[in-house]
Amino acid sequence: DLQRAIADITGGILTEAGVALDAAKEETALWATQELRAASIAHGWRNYYKGWTYTAEGGKVKTYKVHNKSHYQLTHLLEKGHRIVTKDGRDTGKRAPAFPHIAPVNDEVPDVITKKFEEQLKL
Repeated sequence: DLQRAIADITGGILTEAGVALDAAKEETALWATQELRAASIAHGWRNYYKGWTYTAEGGKVKTYKVHNKSHYQLTHLLEKGHRIVTKDGRDTGKRAPAFPHIAPVNDEVPDVITKKFEEQLKL
């Protein structure tokens, strides 16, 4: 009887922690999306910012992917910079500057998800 009671308690705690983690992951994905949109607007990339979104993947254990659905080709070019090439394909020898806007958000994600998970457990 004691063993069953302990199993019920621990099962309830694990279920509660799983629900809290799922909520924290989704809130973090939303936060990252908003941060990337804000960074895009700050640089004046009006059409680029509209494409930032997140999607849930997986079944019981969800993972969230933050991505730019409409201008996905630009993310790497803007983040890292690129060679400038003319319309006819000639390399000008110049480089477009890099605008790191994804890496800073990515670096903050572990701290944000930890904070949001702790907030969810306290509710």
